[in-house]
Amino acid sequence: MSTLSEALIAITTHPPQRREGDRDALTRMIAVLLEEAGVSDVAGAIDAIHDASLTGARAIADASTIDFLNVLRSSAPRIPPRVAATIKHLGQWVADFEDGQAERLDEPGRSTQSLRDGLASIKGVGRRTADALVLHALARPAFPLDRGTYRILVRHGWLDVTADYDEAHDLVVHAAGGSPDALAAAEQTFTDVARRHCRVQAPRCAGCPLEPFLPEGGALEIDG
Repeated sequence: MSTLSEALIAITTHPPQRREGDRDALTRMIAVLLEEAGVSDVAGAIDAIHDASLTGARAIADASTIDFLNVLRSSAPRIPPRVAATIKHLGQWVADFEDGQAERLDEPGRSTQSLRDGLASIKGVGRRTADALVLHALARPAFPLDRGTYRILVRHGWLDVTADYDEAHDLVVHAAGGSPDALAAAEQTFTDVARRHCRVQAPRCAGCPLEPFLPEGGALEIDG
């Protein structure tokens, strides 16, 4: 059976373009939260935040939720209130634990695991979103595992169905050699494969880029 590392080397292409290097860490993390919420004009929402002088962790934390939501809705009218609340919680976390200095999150001496744990503790974030923040905003080796990726890993025999989130996360990070670029590209590929081929009820393996890496006999069944 082919290994996950072999499959990643074969199927991943170019990683998604990284965010502008002149953005500070807090702005990059806010951008990730907006993208995770499906906001189409992320740049417009970021500009609206800056135009409202909400450019620091403490300013965001101290703003009322309704006022902050109205700022976001000036460019993203359908954004849910929970997104504004989560961004405010992020600002509060940076204010409380990083003394308001988000740039400390970019320090190379910081442990990736401590960043994952700290961000996951923020109300409204959780494990998967924390890993998206660590990977896409902080360019650290993490993988935001979703149900689609989990199905792919199990059906190809790379992951046991009883594995928990951290076991699956560590498997992918190791297979990608700990490269943030490779992990970002893998996430993009897995998302596309899950949507087009590896569906919940019946996988459509024919034509899938991962078809050559199926175990002998085809995709494994997922009980339940």
